[in-house]
Amino acid sequence: MPYEPSDEENRLAELAMKYRDRLTEQAKELEQKYWDPATSDQHKERINSYLNLREQHADHYRELLGKNDPDLRNPDINSAENRYGKESAKHFYFETPFESLAATDRGDYGTFTLRQGHFAQKISNASDPKEREILKTRRLMEAYEHLDRTARHIALQSKEITGRPDNPETVSMMRAAEGTSDSPGFLSRASELRQHYKELQEERAPQPQSRAQSQNAAESFQNRLDRLVEEQDQRTKDGPVHTGRPKGRGRGR
Repeated sequence: MPYEPSDEENRLAELAMKYRDRLTEQAKELEQKYWDPATSDQHKERINSYLNLREQHADHYRELLGKNDPDLRNPDINSAENRYGKESAKHFYFETPFESLAATDRGDYGTFTLRQGHFAQKISNASDPKEREILKTRRLMEAYEHLDRTARHIALQSKEITGRPDNPETVSMMRAAEGTSDSPGFLSRASELRQHYKELQEERAPQPQSRAQSQNAAESFQNRLDRLVEEQDQRTKDGPVHTGRPKGRGRGR
């Protein structure tokens, strides 16, 4: 019987598409801001630094893929961040940075929707109620993890576009990701679902200790790009950020 997504799942799917469209728009806005004659040299330097950080992020995942890193091969612990990192490795290149930003986000959304469809098909084919519950939990968990990552990404890029960390879009996206005193955010909901998913798996077949340790390590893995951006913010406060790129080499087309 075909799987009928819940109202919650349909709402998350609509948000995922909306966030993809916004990220694509932001790539264009970043390019326009960078080449606008009215944009200050300091602001251009900040955008240039952000693009360099994105290149470092892509290079990091290209290196992991080249080493056949086990965390990137294991579907049970392959986080939304790791899936995005693999898309960065595939699509992001310094020579065409703004186009690469949009291509990476489109690729990430495409991978996300394929996985959602994959889980929907498996749920449709499952006859065991417990297995269906596990699959539904996994599908919903990955949706919230995807939205948490994309909301934070929108917040970050809005800060780079405006040059202001307190701009309305950045604030609203961080609230959506982290939640408020009145409403839980994507991260909280994803964590609850991941814990429930783990408990359901343990009920059926307890995991070996080594695998449990690997999953805990994956769950505590910090977003590399976020750390780099925090370092960038500190360097920006201390003075202009120099990229080390040849002066004759420009950004964009």
